[in-house]
Amino acid sequence: MTKYPAVKGQSNMASKHKVTTYFSNTTTYDWVTNAAAEQGVTKSGYLEGLIRQEMERNQEKTIIKPRVMIYEPYRVQERHLVLSSQCNINIIPFTSIKENEKYYNNELNSNIDTDVYNDFNYDVVNGNMPFPSVDHFVLLLKTELEGRVFIREGNLLNIIYNVNYQPIVITENLWRKYDGYYDFFNVRYLR
Repeated sequence: MTKYPAVKGQSNMASKHKVTTYFSNTTTYDWVTNAAAEQGVTKSGYLEGLIRQEMERNQEKTIIKPRVMIYEPYRVQERHLVLSSQCNINIIPFTSIKENEKYYNNELNSNIDTDVYNDFNYDVVNGNMPFPSVDHFVLLLKTELEGRVFIREGNLLNIIYNVNYQPIVITENLWRKYDGYYDFFNVRYLR
């Protein structure tokens, strides 16, 4: 018979922390009675010892997350893609510099995003891009932009540029690994 550490105490001691146990069969009752007698404790003391042992075992299994978690930095996959392209933007006179910057930045970023997306889709369609067999999302991280601006006839800005970008494949396992703390969907990478 397995011996469990029992709690020794007076058999006639009353407690406000009381639990009454009813057994469904005599075999279990006899087993508890014999085990308690072998250890020289009351039946209640023996059962309390079993409960405390179970509590210790459960406490060991419980993983408590600290208030502050330090995650290893997310490292982007080694795949780097380069896109060389150009776009034309109409020259529009604005009254303020802020309006001017906002318009040209929006137009340029819109053209670059469209070209990066189309370039990436071309690689996927041609089978140059391996993907996991599970559900996933892909984010395209623009890491470097270099370009030249030329003023052309007809009030056009001709912008020739090179963009380095990386596809980030986000699977459910990656999302769980970081507990969703890396908000991959609401990050602006280039300003």
